[in-house]
Amino acid sequence: MIFGLFVLLVLVVGWVVTLIGMPGNWIMAIAVATFTFWGLPDHGAGAWTYAAAATVLAIVGEAVEFGASAAGMSKGGSKRGAVLAMIGATIGSLVGAAIGLPIPMIGSIIGIVIGSALGAMLGAMLGEVWKGRKLEASVAIGRAAFWGRLIGTGAKLVCGSIIFGIGVMLLITTLRA
Repeated sequence: MIFGLFVLLVLVVGWVVTLIGMPGNWIMAIAVATFTFWGLPDHGAGAWTYAAAATVLAIVGEAVEFGASAAGMSKGGSKRGAVLAMIGATIGSLVGAAIGLPIPMIGSIIGIVIGSALGAMLGAMLGEVWKGRKLEASVAIGRAAFWGRLIGTGAKLVCGSIIFGIGVMLLITTLRA
């Protein structure tokens, strides 16, 4: 029971970490696999389906996020623009969380996602202007960074939500038994 509550806490932390752009899906997948191995009285082949599904979803989430970011950078962005886009996304997610605080739960989530995308856009634009590109080209690269970050984060959050659901379902079915 205590181990199950700890796993639930790790799942919640993993989902929040995913929200801010960190590898939270992997934290949740590891929590599901750990619970499957140590928390289940009978870890037969069926039980490992949960861990395998969580792992596949973590891989899919990372692949889509990477692909969306790469597509954003395919507009001709520089390394400086990419680095500043990552820094901007981090700062933007923190600012977005603060702005979204007045609206319980959903406000912070939306604020983090939109703030991260806007931060990536502004960071990429700053990096490209700093590199010496014209504003028009910088805006195009910034726009691509915005959409790449938004799509990548959205896909990763969907995968993370499903992993979270798998973990909770595993906990509920185990505690009922």
